[in-house]
Amino acid sequence: KIVSIVVSAFFLFVYDSIIEWILHAQELMMHEIIDTISSEEMILNMITNILMGPGLFSIIVILVIGILLIVLMLQLFYRTAFVAILYIAGPIAIATKINDTYNFFDFWLKNFIIAFVTLALQLIAIAVGLNQFLIPPSYFGDTYHLFMGAAFFILSLTLPGILGQWGFSTGSARSVASGAKSAVKMMVLKRK
Repeated sequence: KIVSIVVSAFFLFVYDSIIEWILHAQELMMHEIIDTISSEEMILNMITNILMGPGLFSIIVILVIGILLIVLMLQLFYRTAFVAILYIAGPIAIATKINDTYNFFDFWLKNFIIAFVTLALQLIAIAVGLNQFLIPPSYFGDTYHLFMGAAFFILSLTLPGILGQWGFSTGSARSVASGAKSAVKMMVLKRK
């Protein structure tokens, strides 16, 4: 109990500093990722991809990529709103760490970390996809870079599900931890 109180007090005391540090690190990483996108000849490369691809097929691929980018933009806005809600709920979650029955802290911390990791990985996948998409084709009918760009956009769409499964796998680890905690409590009670 004392350790939980000390951890809660520490988190509450440095809460704003931790959030500012995480947001600053995220901002620096985003700037580095966005700076990798070659924007000098972006429009020229996009037009080249449309014209050098096999006719209607390239136009359909580019329309699909446009729809993927709209969905990705909505996902990024959702992730940002989710982080804002987690930030608002943070002090309440930290205060519940000392309560054994209604401990919301571990759930909040896991969601907070997964939200930031997901956002960073999605931005990396989008940047790589845009870089692939903006590479002009080598010859007429070259669709390699179009498909690689689309693959990275699809990967960035599926990343929240992948990381959600990683963070909240099957509950078996939680069951094992709960069983171990119950066994330790029973052993302590038997010795008394």
